[in-house]
Amino acid sequence: MDYLGLFLGGLKSIFVPETLLFLLIGVLVGQIVGILPGIGPVTGLALLIPLTFGMDPAPALVMLTGVYYGSMFGGALTSIMFNTPGDAASVVTTFDGYPLARQGKAGLAIGTATIGSALGGLFSAILMVILAPFIARFALAFGPAEYTTLIALAMLLITGLTTKSKVKSAIAALMGLALALIGQDPITGVPRYTFGFFELFTGLDFVVVALGLFAVAEIMLSLETYHLEQKNGAVGKISKIFPTKQQFKEILPPIRDGSIIGFIVGLLPGAGATIATFISYSFSKKRSKKPEEFGKGSLEGLASAESANNGSVSGAMVPMLTLGIPGSNSTAVLLGGMMILGLQPGPMFFRNNAELAWSVMASMFLGIAFLFALNMFMVHGFVRIMKIPYSILSVIILVLSFLGAYGINRSMFDVFVMGIFGVVGYFMKKNDFPVAPMVLTLVLGGLLEQNLRRALTISDGSYAVFFTSPVSIVMICLTLAAFTIPQLMRLLNRKRGSDFEIGE
Repeated sequence: MDYLGLFLGGLKSIFVPETLLFLLIGVLVGQIVGILPGIGPVTGLALLIPLTFGMDPAPALVMLTGVYYGSMFGGALTSIMFNTPGDAASVVTTFDGYPLARQGKAGLAIGTATIGSALGGLFSAILMVILAPFIARFALAFGPAEYTTLIALAMLLITGLTTKSKVKSAIAALMGLALALIGQDPITGVPRYTFGFFELFTGLDFVVVALGLFAVAEIMLSLETYHLEQKNGAVGKISKIFPTKQQFKEILPPIRDGSIIGFIVGLLPGAGATIATFISYSFSKKRSKKPEEFGKGSLEGLASAESANNGSVSGAMVPMLTLGIPGSNSTAVLLGGMMILGLQPGPMFFRNNAELAWSVMASMFLGIAFLFALNMFMVHGFVRIMKIPYSILSVIILVLSFLGAYGINRSMFDVFVMGIFGVVGYFMKKNDFPVAPMVLTLVLGGLLEQNLRRALTISDGSYAVFFTSPVSIVMICLTLAAFTIPQLMRLLNRKRGSDFEIGE
């Protein structure tokens, strides 16, 4: 009852004209930076933090938080309409969102993604309010060894997501791991595979690579067949936005599972929405009655990805607010913004700034409602963008991609890198090599190396460190199960087929 009173008090403090205004500004800016390729929540937060100088903490923090979860909503739009994810977490949305758009179901895809995002965000926000004090203790149990096994599990799941050749998927994943090694050694600082280019000392920027592999490569493929298809965008007339009653029943279980998975993974510092979306997507595919539709335009897959994506936001907020540990890159920037405002997140934050803490959590409910209404109201406007002739639209996407790549570090080197990976992505897609495993292992490869080496440093080089923690053992068991069970099922099916043939 005390928690309920604190929550209602925080909700009441939101209904102040100044705070409401900045909440609306935050979610609108978040929506915009999520839509624009190459911007993302981290850049959006970094751009808005200077504007908070001199502001009261409540509206400033509510606005910054709105940018964070607002960008998650916006990222689905470009993934569905342009096959261009704004960040790693939106990659999974392209698997089914873009095929749905190509089938003339962009309205249904955006509506499903919006419902998944809203329900996932609301459900995980409820979990944050109820479980934050208890789950924060569990997050502390994850050290380098636990993160290593978690990332290894995520990478194994990545290679199994594609419906194409598992060998090609594994090759693409290994390419991403090789690219993750470019830059300075995380322990010694020694440059690796930089070939004398100073710009590579910090490694390859994910957004630059993703823009090349997805946006530029997709435009090259589309323009190649433009005169044959007379392509006027990925979508036609909107037939409907809301799923039918039967479709809604089908997407509810993936939304529920994705929200829980997103929240739990979001709790783990450094894990973030990227791992959550892939684990959730793989989990939903295995539980679905129609797994063959995943990757070809499955509403279940789309809802699962978006609910996990938005569910991870509340999860990532828990360790930041209660422990002062950022759960993602975005919350790391948000943590810096709070310190600039004179706030110190951590166990004392809820005691010294209880009203502010509960105001921030309560504002997420109102902000998600704003975003849901905005997306459903503007869906026709978003989809009309696709009626622009593709010869014009492709140029607009290219310009936005080049601006996004250049704006990250204000370097033409990043633009050239994007162009190179555009060509790489073009040839990969032409030869049926999946691009997603390469991009995701590029993102996760650095985390895997850092945590693996830290764990071995702590244990003086002994691999026994991975078998001493119950959490790590559970992750290893799940990894082995994910690898062996499909193989055993395949062997059993072959054996049954052979027995049937012999019997005949």
